[in-house]
Amino acid sequence: MEASGILNSIEQPQLNLRGQGTIIGFIDTGIDYQNPLFRLSDGRSRILGIWDQTLPSLDILQKLPPGIPGLTVNDTIIYGTEFTNDEINEALASENPLTLIPSTDANGHGTFLAGIAAGSPSPNGDFIGAAPECNIAVVKLKPAKQYLRDYYLIQDTAEAYQENDIMMGIKYLTLISARYKMPLIICLGLGTNMGSHEGTSPLGLLLRRLNLTTGFASVVSAGNVPSFSG
Repeated sequence: MEASGILNSIEQPQLNLRGQGTIIGFIDTGIDYQNPLFRLSDGRSRILGIWDQTLPSLDILQKLPPGIPGLTVNDTIIYGTEFTNDEINEALASENPLTLIPSTDANGHGTFLAGIAAGSPSPNGDFIGAAPECNIAVVKLKPAKQYLRDYYLIQDTAEAYQENDIMMGIKYLTLISARYKMPLIICLGLGTNMGSHEGTSPLGLLLRRLNLTTGFASVVSAGNVPSFSG
């Protein structure tokens, strides 16, 4: 954080660059929603929603509002389970949060990424994220199907996800943005060695359309977690 120069910007009150009134959406391995880095000073969560694609569906049928490029009002989210901010706060107030919201981040990559980008000041004051006052939305991707792993010769120990699930994750984040009427930054900490690398894949075209739309921006890493179409 020091090397990036972000801390110097945060410490300039006249710049007001702490993420207020915005949403950073993470599409990754999930998040440890109990971590204090993702809470307000009163203990409530800054996470507006978690869509865990790995959990059994609870009949999520949420209509998208019109005006989102590349998506239509008839699109629905029909797999996985969503947890709202109210449900997350209810879980945090309980003695055993995981009994109410069993979504976890066993890998830790998504939690680490969210901490760097959006972490609140740590209790001992030795850490702060780049946008410590932003709101957070999370998509936990489900693993790629086995037939795709076999086709692309992906090792059993490797993390791999499907492009269509990533695109559905973007759809969910745009829904959160519309629901709360806040601008959205999509943080996609996944990499791939497939495709043209010219932005002409379905995922690349979707991100391009979003980036040309007021209120949306995407940040894509050159990371080492592959994604594959299916």
